Amino acid sequence: MLVPRLVHDNVRYYNLDRSARQENIVTEPTWSLQDAKNRFSAVVDAAQSGEPQWVTRRGKRVGVVLSAAAFERLQRLEKAAAPSFNELLLELPQDDRPFERVPLRQRDIDF
Repeated sequence: MLVPRLVHDNVRYYNLDRSARQENIVTEPTWSLQDAKNRFSAVVDAAQSGEPQWVTRRGKRVGVVLSAAAFERLQRLEKAAAPSFNELLLELPQDDRPFERVPLRQRDIDF
């Protein structure tokens, strides 16, 4: 069962019993969209402290505010996980078997 308790600056945390945790209910700091708009500097300050700040609209998650350091770390991780151009080329089939060609109609070009 959700038992909201208000923490400073309208950031809502939730005390959850075991069944609620199993249902993956939000336990992170959550702001309604209106509260986040009205108190944007507080949302940013809270995000800079290292904890993502979730924003909800009509009770559904629609966004998250992260610190710049957390965002940059995520970008580095994403870039490191992306394959290089060489890796993509090496993954191409290297046999000499024929492949199916898609029939295409030639375009009319006016000169």
